[in-house]
Amino acid sequence: MIDPFKYVVFKREELDELLGEIAGVDVNHVTSRFAQITLDDALVIRKQDVFASQALYAYAHQILTTIEILNNPNLSLENIDTDYLQELADFFASQADDAARQGGMPTP
Repeated sequence: MIDPFKYVVFKREELDELLGEIAGVDVNHVTSRFAQITLDDALVIRKQDVFASQALYAYAHQILTTIEILNNPNLSLENIDTDYLQELADFFASQADDAARQGGMPTP
């Protein structure tokens, strides 16, 4: 199951300040500690961004295209969990719908 709460996104500067206040430590210490645990392979698409819904729909549709290819009886691909791919596509399509409601461009 897709867990939308698996990751938390903050503006780094605001989080550094908040944790520095909570812990009572220097903000530079907090910043250097974050550098050790930051995910280097992640990015953020803000749903309010004018291009967000289209980007998320494109991602969802790519997953659906992959499912169609994998379900092609002329291919012999094994051990592919298309149910998970469907769940993933549905999740990103839902996020795209949400982004479209939050001020992005209309649904394509």
